[in-house]
Order: sequence, then C-alpha cells, then structure tokens
Amino acid sequence: EAKERTVNILWDDSDRLQLNVDGSNTRGTTDGSNIRVSYNLPEKWGTGEDMYLDRSEGANLKACNHVTVYQAPGKVSPDTLDKATSIGVGEALSTVDILSAVNSADLISGRKTTRGGQVYYEFDMATAPKTCGDSQANLGLGFCPYDTVYLLSATVLDGDRLFVIGVESDYAEWKQANADLKRVRSSFDVSIAA
Repeated sequence: EAKERTVNILWDDSDRLQLNVDGSNTRGTTDGSNIRVSYNLPEKWGTGEDMYLDRSEGANLKACNHVTVYQAPGKVSPDTLDKATSIGVGEALSTVDILSAVNSADLISGRKTTRGGQVYYEFDMATAPKTCGDSQANLGLGFCPYDTVYLLSATVLDGDRLFVIGVESDYAEWKQANADLKRVRSSFDVSIAA
C-alpha cells in the first residue's frame, strides 16, 4: 500500500476567496480556523522546493505542476455542481486565476461520489496546444494530443460554501504519475473542524 502524508489547511468560515497553492495559503485567513481542508501526497514525492519530485527508484521525475485548493467567494447552491457539464465546469467551479485554463479545457470525464457523508464531484479535464509542431505525440491526425491535465474535485460544505482542489500536470507528468495524481485528487476532504 502506498504511503502518504497529509497536507492540512485550516480556514475561517467567511465567504471570501481563500486560496492555497502547493501547501501555502496565498489568500485567506486562519482566524477562527473552523474549516478543515486536507489532501494526501505520496510519501515518495519530495518536500520543499522538490515538493512534487517522485523520488521512487528509477523515477526522479516531477509528478505535477501544482496542487491548488480554494474556497470560491460568496455562496453557491449545491445544484450548481449538478449542472457543471451543461453550464461549464470552469463556471460551476468559479475557477481561480491559476486554474483559468480549465475554462476552455475539454471535459474528459466526471463523476459524483460520497466520502464521509460529503458529496464530491470529480472532473478530469485537459487542454491541447493550438499547434502540435514537431512533438513526438503529433500523429498527423489533424488535432494535437493533450499537453496539460487537470484533475478537479469540488464539494459544497454547509449548504452554500464551494471548495475545490485542482491537480495540474503536463503530459509527461501525467504519463509517469497518473495513478498517484488521481489518488491526490480523491483524497480531498473538507469538513467543519471539531
């Protein structure tokens, strides 16, 4: 079984934008700290500057670009996530700037799951470059293969607060670490702190 370490984030219960990129709060406050958000990273990945470096034997490759967690500003109806595929995943998730490419990404798959009594919506999204150039992945079929993959999970806590995790990787990182990246996304947990 894969060993993991947990990244814990504590935020207040305001309805302002709260943002954490790569384990560091860049926007928001821990005053009150009654919302607990967490996700797990594989223990084989580095820490600090090498946070996403897969140090397993023979790998030594970066596994992803960023892990972004945020609380969307304002209040959101849980029905919004049910309509994500028709209104657009980016719009439904009120994507933040660092994940703005999601707004024009292709939806690969989506699913609804329940963990710990909380409903989560998971989306696999991807973008392709405008031109393929001399890429080895260019098969000459008239379209370019995806170059960036976004694994997203979203939930509405307490009836009206939207929380989202976005795990971003490029094509090489996705090829190398897709199973680990999916586990990171699926470990996303949001709850009211005890």
